Amino acid sequence: MKNTLVFLLWFIGATPIFSQDVKRDASHGLLVQIKPAKKQTETVMAPIADLLLDLQKPLGFRTKIELLFSISSGYLNKLKIDSALYYAEKIKLLSDSAGYEPGVARYYLARGSALFYRNRGDEVKANLQKAIGLFAKQKDSLYLGISYHQLARQLGNTSDYAGAQRCYQQAVPLIAASGDLNRLQWAIHNYGRNFFFRLELDSSIYYLSLAVKLAEEIKNDSKIFNSATMLGAVYLISDNLKEAEQTLAYAIAIRPGSVDKVQLRGVWADYSEVFILQDKFDAAAKAIMEYDKLNTMFGDVAGQMTEKKLKGIFNYRQGKYEPALQFLKEAFQLRTEDELFAHESMSIASHLGKTELKIGQTDSAIAHFRIAYQLANQVNYMAGILDAGSWLAEAFQQNRESDSAYHYFKNYSYLRDSILTFKKEKVIMELSARYDAERKEQQIKHLEADQKILAYQIALKNKTIDEQFLLDIKKSQQLTLLTQQAEIGRLQASEKNLAMENREKELVKKQNELELLQKERQLQSALTAKEAQQKKLLFIITGAILLFVVFGIYRYRQNKNLSDQLSRSLFELKVAQEQLVRTEKEKEAENIRLRISRDIHDEVGATLSGVALYSEIAKQKMLEHKEEDAGEYLQYISDNSKEMVEKMSDIVWTINPKNDSFDRIIAKLESYAMKLCAGKGIQLYFEIDVFLQTYSPPMQVRKNIYLLLKEAINNAVKYSAAKSIQLSMKMKEELILVKLQDDGRGFDKEKVMEGNGISNMEARAKDLGASLNIQTNPGNGTTISFQFQIHPIEVLT
Repeated sequence: MKNTLVFLLWFIGATPIFSQDVKRDASHGLLVQIKPAKKQTETVMAPIADLLLDLQKPLGFRTKIELLFSISSGYLNKLKIDSALYYAEKIKLLSDSAGYEPGVARYYLARGSALFYRNRGDEVKANLQKAIGLFAKQKDSLYLGISYHQLARQLGNTSDYAGAQRCYQQAVPLIAASGDLNRLQWAIHNYGRNFFFRLELDSSIYYLSLAVKLAEEIKNDSKIFNSATMLGAVYLISDNLKEAEQTLAYAIAIRPGSVDKVQLRGVWADYSEVFILQDKFDAAAKAIMEYDKLNTMFGDVAGQMTEKKLKGIFNYRQGKYEPALQFLKEAFQLRTEDELFAHESMSIASHLGKTELKIGQTDSAIAHFRIAYQLANQVNYMAGILDAGSWLAEAFQQNRESDSAYHYFKNYSYLRDSILTFKKEKVIMELSARYDAERKEQQIKHLEADQKILAYQIALKNKTIDEQFLLDIKKSQQLTLLTQQAEIGRLQASEKNLAMENREKELVKKQNELELLQKERQLQSALTAKEAQQKKLLFIITGAILLFVVFGIYRYRQNKNLSDQLSRSLFELKVAQEQLVRTEKEKEAENIRLRISRDIHDEVGATLSGVALYSEIAKQKMLEHKEEDAGEYLQYISDNSKEMVEKMSDIVWTINPKNDSFDRIIAKLESYAMKLCAGKGIQLYFEIDVFLQTYSPPMQVRKNIYLLLKEAINNAVKYSAAKSIQLSMKMKEELILVKLQDDGRGFDKEKVMEGNGISNMEARAKDLGASLNIQTNPGNGTTISFQFQIHPIEVLT
């Protein structure tokens, strides 16, 4: 298991969900975690009957919830969807009554997994997203990975292969961390299958090969068969016939007795085609016979089409063009428009064209090659595009249509050179990555050697410290003995001193008695003097009290007058403050009206003037019966009117108090950007700090943020030719950091900086109290960034 887990824990451009010790594989961007102390290799589920018996026993609610989840999963594996949903609801009831959140998460996972087989796409996604949120909160790696895996399957089922890929990237490392190889093999198999549907064949081969290794490790023949058959099909499509033959032969040899006959028929079809394309005609004939045996059991159109195609290619490769033509025509008539069979239809059309070209039916061959070319473009299959383009060039050349032949040959050469260049760059990147990995391994070895030396030095120092400690103990014991001897001598001296002190105390006692008699006499005299002084002091205190009472009455009257004056002053101050607030509010309202007026004048005034001018010119052209010129000016009026409506919509949106939250700004920007990017085929990514959800900016700030980013996105979509655009907004203390980045062709700032778009963005950044930073060079993409300060109160509100 340790050798297998070394391939796992996927990580692309972000930190893993849970912190783990990992290392990167150079060629596939994988991160590795080795989990010791995990010996689980396969999830073994008890029979449903046993689980139902266990459910009758007195159990704790947590154990009971786990049993219910296992029962629901067991019914789901048997495709008994109603039973799976029934026990999922029991999980919900028990979890709600106990207030057990992990149980609620299992309910959403079980329900979403069951509804997947009912094609209830929106409900499936909603339930699985709730499960993901709860499992992430609980840091439950295994079930979080299972939830992501199930969501990836749902997205792939709706042809959202890019979304499915992102979910697989989350699911694989989480399931790997749990050590459950059975679920891990299934997830990696489906990940490779997702790449296969996207025709990213290199990645598909990598993950399906890993799925085969995992299936071998858990010794599951059914899983080995499933992964090996798909891997063989990918090898066949990628024209790696030797690997395809070995892989499919392995799959057929290891197939379990309970294998699905439809799936086995497809394997024999691929196996037959592998032999045919290698001109191994005896082996091909035997494989086709095996395919025919299974095909007669079903008699479906897809099976008949594949049968005719195989026999047609078989005869074509042997030079028997007439029977090949007949079989391929019959297969072509049976083809379907289903996208799942696009590659099959493309192969039939291509071989039909090749056969027709051999017997001189050039026009028909060109028509079929064009169909193959269109289908290859439809599924973005580069090898098919190259093959069809090459044959089209040859067919047009034989038909003496040199221009068309040159056109397709030029496209073929350009695409071939592009693919070769891409492959060279990929090899260079892999070599660089391998070199970096080896260099890091050397660094790790040096660090390990340094750690061993350091450990030896520490051990040596500890030994020295222990020896010194023993010496210190010995000296301490000697010192204690000397101290005890000194204490004995001190006690003997103390006894002698004590006898002397007792004698001295008797003398002192007699002297004290004499002094006491003298003090009694002095005290008698002092008491007499003190009585006289007390009488004088009593008269003084009485006079002071009278003076204090008079002074207190005076201070009371004075304080009362001051208090009345302060009350009047506070009332007057409050009236003045209320008047000042009313004045400020009126001034702010006036400023808002002035800004709205200025925006409408700036954004709409010029456009309306242009519309009026173009209207007069169009009217004049109509009078002169120049309808074509008039149509151009009417088009100008239409375009400007649409632009004016969009600008007015933006102004109205920014002043609407319902749009005060930052979420509304992001939603508005995302809606606008997705419409633009969808038309250009650009991938759009938003990365928004969650703390910004509580930010409610003022109207002017909201307007400037939205219009600045709208202008930047519009420029990126129109001029950059980018494949992806990423917008990130993060909050750092009292600053908002904004960055818009594309991977397009960039531009020369010295030549373009005078444009209205950039000057408008700089003006809006200035209104925000920020400076616009544009980093770009031709060929290196463009990054636009700025930051501005917010008041903490705005975030709290």
